[in-house]
Parts: sequence; C-alpha cells; structure tokens
Amino acid sequence: MFYNDNNLFNEQNNKFANVNLSLCKIEHMEDYNHIRGKVKDMSMTKSGSKNLQAKIIKADRLLITYIFNEILNDLLELLIDPYANYFCQTLFMVLADNDRIEFLKKLKGNFIFLSNHQIG
Repeated sequence: MFYNDNNLFNEQNNKFANVNLSLCKIEHMEDYNHIRGKVKDMSMTKSGSKNLQAKIIKADRLLITYIFNEILNDLLELLIDPYANYFCQTLFMVLADNDRIEFLKKLKGNFIFLSNHQIG
C-alpha cells in the first residue's frame, strides 16, 4: 500500500524531508520541477519509491519520458537497489514502446549480472 500521509519524507536522516510529494501532483510537466534531479535518489528510498510508483501510473506521456531520461544512465544501479527496482518495474510498464527498447538497450551486456543478482 502506498503512503498517504501529508509528509512522506520526514523519516529520520532522510535528505528529502523538504520534498512533500503527497501534496505535489507530478502528473503534469510543470509539477516535475519539484522533483527534477532527485528521481534517482528518491526511488532508492522506501517511501520515495512507493510514491513515485503511484504518481507515474497517473502521469502523462511527456512527464514519463522526462523521468525516464533522468534515470536512464543510472538504470543498472537502480535495478539492483531494493526499492528502486520496484520503481523501475513500474516505470517500464508505463513507458512508450520506443522507450522500452531504450531501457532494454541500456541493459545490454548486463542481463547475466542482473539475473544472478539477489535483487536485480
């Protein structure tokens, strides 16, 4: 179940305590400015991953593309992270076909590593 409280990022020592995604609807491009440059780090936290998953399911195509382009170079690292892995799976489901192909191309040569990894 996704967190619904008013301040998702008040976990102790969480560097995203100032980002309140439960109030920030990132379904539209103008709302992306709140999380731009933070998607990778947010997806690697339990609450951030769950909230991002819930938000990208409702997001428009342009926003999904921007989020995808932001994390594309970090994809392998995210896939072996316990929380970001779930975010990546959800992101893959909502990607356009051409972005899914890019996703898979980015992992080319790493499929054995990922399949042998405990999380990936």
